[in-house]
Amino acid sequence: MADLLDGLRWAAGLPVAGVPQNPTPARIISLSFGGDGPCSPAYQETIDAVTQAGALVLVAAGNADAPLTRPANCQRVLTVAAVRRDGSKADYSSFGAGVALAAPGGSNEAADRSSLLLSTSNSGLTRPQPQDNYYRHDMGTSFAAPLAAGVASLMLSVNPALTPSQLVQRLQAGTRPHTVQAHLPVCDRPGVGVCNCTASTCGAGLLDAKLALQQARAPAALIAPLAAAAPGATLTLDGSQSQAIAGYSVQRFEWQQIEGPPAQIAAADQASTTVRLGAVEGVHVFQLSVTDSAGRIGRERVRVEVLAPPVPPPVAGGGGGGASGLLWVLGLWAWVLALAWSMRQRR
Repeated sequence: MADLLDGLRWAAGLPVAGVPQNPTPARIISLSFGGDGPCSPAYQETIDAVTQAGALVLVAAGNADAPLTRPANCQRVLTVAAVRRDGSKADYSSFGAGVALAAPGGSNEAADRSSLLLSTSNSGLTRPQPQDNYYRHDMGTSFAAPLAAGVASLMLSVNPALTPSQLVQRLQAGTRPHTVQAHLPVCDRPGVGVCNCTASTCGAGLLDAKLALQQARAPAALIAPLAAAAPGATLTLDGSQSQAIAGYSVQRFEWQQIEGPPAQIAAADQASTTVRLGAVEGVHVFQLSVTDSAGRIGRERVRVEVLAPPVPPPVAGGGGGGASGLLWVLGLWAWVLALAWSMRQRR
């Protein structure tokens, strides 16, 4: 497990003890393996660090026809389920609410193996064996995830400014609808086998490279990170790093508040503006829409948590401070830690 997680970090360009740093960090990392149980803290911390470094991690849903296990059930990954040629869930594919989308993974319903995938292989266990390369028919979510990874890479070739979250959003927006076979049940329980996918079990839809690339061509709305703040504070909303693809330019900006107590945006049509928060605590979500010279629109959201600092207790006559002063200091530290935690969660 330690080697696996170090490999993830190294691929994304993060330092790993004892080895030279990767001079060409990956922006797309595909994991065609799985474990059992929930996502461990070590797994999640590594995925968070890799994502923060700018790499999207795509993972296979698993081949247990059951709820997702690690790493497919970790946060901030793009989990891919497997479907057959007719678009129904392959009998082996795991599924659930954490799946982002589905892609072909091969299946064994045809006696002539025509429903399987033809893939390169090698019998080496730790490294390729010389003169032992061959083709074989196979199936699994391990083959579905790399297809999505390949499409994500094509999207970056069209629009290198896309962030991991924007790749996920646009891959999902560029899917085609799930198919429905009248003779099959709905995927609603472990062990159901071949079944009709839904958005809640197999993700947004079926991987479609052409539609995904159309989504990628929209401009990338990029928002500078926001720190947690106190009620009544004035924050800067900065979208000036937003980019259109080569040959086009950003023509229009539009800021909106999506969630939270009412706040006042000074100039909603500027690349950078300020927002005055209300006098109450709460979670605010602001959205930036960017329109390019071809009329294509890209969107991104930023979240900020508003927390009030603790109120110091009144000082009793005669000076001192004692316990009440200590309690106020502890309360202030608790508030600072809460702000730090909210910032970490936002990342």
